[in-house]
Amino acid sequence: MKRLTFLTLSRATYRIFETQLKSFFKDQVAIYGVCLEDSHEIPQIEGDLILVSSRDVVPVLAGKITNKQFIISRRTLDPSKLGPLFKLEANTKVLVVNNAQDVAEDTVDVLREFGLDSLNLIPWWPGCDKDVRSVKIAVTPGFTSIVPSHVTQIHDLGVRPIDISTLVEIALRLDLPLEGIHYATAANYKGMLKAIREQVNLLSEIESSRKELEVILDNVHDAVIMCDSTGKIRKLNNAAKLMLEAGVKVGTMDIEQANIKQWLPERLINTVVATGVAEVNRLCTLGNKKYLVTVTPIEDQQRSLVITALESASIEEARRDLARAMRSRPRAARYRFEDIIGASTGLKRVVNIAKKLAATDTTVFITGETGTGKELFAHAIHNASPRRHGPFVAQNIAALPEPLVQSELFGYESGAFTGARREGKPGLFELADGGTIFLDEIADISMAVQVSLLRVLQEREVTRVGGSNLIPVSVRVIAATNQDLREAVEKGRFRKDLYYRLCAFPLRIPPLRERPEDIPLLAAYFTRKYSQWDPTFPDKLLRKLQNWSWPGNVRELEELIKYAASVADTLQEFHSAIEEFLNTFTMIPLKSTPESFDQVSNRLRRCAGLDEFAIILECLAQNGNEHGIGRDAIHTSLMASGISMTPGQIRTRIRLLSDLGLTESLRGRNGTRLTPRGRDYLAYLRQKGYLAVQ
Repeated sequence: MKRLTFLTLSRATYRIFETQLKSFFKDQVAIYGVCLEDSHEIPQIEGDLILVSSRDVVPVLAGKITNKQFIISRRTLDPSKLGPLFKLEANTKVLVVNNAQDVAEDTVDVLREFGLDSLNLIPWWPGCDKDVRSVKIAVTPGFTSIVPSHVTQIHDLGVRPIDISTLVEIALRLDLPLEGIHYATAANYKGMLKAIREQVNLLSEIESSRKELEVILDNVHDAVIMCDSTGKIRKLNNAAKLMLEAGVKVGTMDIEQANIKQWLPERLINTVVATGVAEVNRLCTLGNKKYLVTVTPIEDQQRSLVITALESASIEEARRDLARAMRSRPRAARYRFEDIIGASTGLKRVVNIAKKLAATDTTVFITGETGTGKELFAHAIHNASPRRHGPFVAQNIAALPEPLVQSELFGYESGAFTGARREGKPGLFELADGGTIFLDEIADISMAVQVSLLRVLQEREVTRVGGSNLIPVSVRVIAATNQDLREAVEKGRFRKDLYYRLCAFPLRIPPLRERPEDIPLLAAYFTRKYSQWDPTFPDKLLRKLQNWSWPGNVRELEELIKYAASVADTLQEFHSAIEEFLNTFTMIPLKSTPESFDQVSNRLRRCAGLDEFAIILECLAQNGNEHGIGRDAIHTSLMASGISMTPGQIRTRIRLLSDLGLTESLRGRNGTRLTPRGRDYLAYLRQKGYLAVQ
């Protein structure tokens, strides 16, 4: 029996060679192997034929063989492991790593023979001086340990087996019969068939994705065209075909064979190709229609361009649809005149006047103390007006930070300021187009906003921040304030022309203390709303409710009923909680005593939180007490301390402090200062440790 001896460098190669040779030749030849990795001393090598795994083994044969007949094995790859490589994009750089230069280059050739020639395959081996730091993907036949460390994705193909042609050559040199060759061939091609099936499946997926993409593009309203750098059209969707057929004279030529330069300016195409920078939203004319066109370069070998176009008329229609959609959002007035509770003569008179004003389209100016229901009347006026089917937009000006008032009311264009939306934003006047806008706390707007608001009232058109276009709006304005606007005009804080424009049709809502006969009705309504108890009250408690001054008006009454309903478990406890509140605060004496300060603290906690009032008192004390300071100075001082309050919040808190005798307002523009009682109360807070800021 003839002897075949094979030599390998590594154990892994030894194992696969041994398995493959014994499987192929069965008992037709005696097979011996030498693994140089395991041999400290190379023995004398004998055999009728010597098979070496690579050229690197050849030098070892010198002086070690008795028969000079040897062959270098041709190696292949397991095709079943090539599937992931076929999914890589064309021209992807891939390192082909092996333990020596010749086998690395040979592996590249084999990969190309398997159909992976679309990849940029780079042979690499230990000691190779190529700069491959940018290559993040590697493929190797079992040598993962020598793959460069910067590589993030490794495809291990396993040890390379003997190529079928080498097996046939061995059989021929040893004069062996070839009957068993078909077994090895079948085993080899089984793996190849698996790889082919994977390629077919991949191509099927690509074709399916292509068809899905075509369906998507053909259902896109925009015209989409792909062309090469010369302008020759390569692909386009249905919208683009219709657009070009309507506007380009191509004669009998197939529309897909036309050149985009028949429509777009040649200079536009050449500029994008030369610079590689997209041209966005260029206005171009095709036939008798105008389109917004974007030309985007694609990084491929053909330097392709993707062109999208949308008819300008469609854009305008979409803008109107968007405006209608935004109006359809929950921007509707919720209340009607039937929801206004009260039977007093004063309230009935105001409701009657409001109904008459609602029938007109004039600007309405509502005045009244905090909590009287100014927004409730604004809702009711809108719902009784010819604009009741349009939007109702309400905004408390005092709740907006000063820098945002202009942009919120009138909108802004793209890039108008840092943080602005890329697409811009419509203002409240645009959102209220066709309906009503209610501006509460109107006295707090700055002079700059007053100028813009006056223009809207006069011209019925707005200009967005950062824009120049005039946008017509049909809006009814209802404004409201709890301040004396005439005094603001006299002090120069409010424009006289805007005042007369707003106040042509005033509507004053009477405070709750002026209509005590409405208190039982309101108390019963809120009791039904917040509790499950009988809404009737004992006569004694009703008299106390009607004798209370109600500085917070209807809102204060509602909060009291809500509070009592929350803490009480029975009807008796509910009544007791209300009575305790009224008894506590009606007994506050005029002179300062420690007991009365406890009562004052309870009142302040109920209204907004004791810390906020304490901070304002401390701010007044730190800024001197001879001349007082204005709300703007208080606001600046609070912001410097990291305390955020709007001017409206500061005004409301100062008014309550004034009602309790802790502060006083000076004439003219001298602002507010502490009273002696206020200084004593501040000292009391410091002593008790209630003050949040020392």
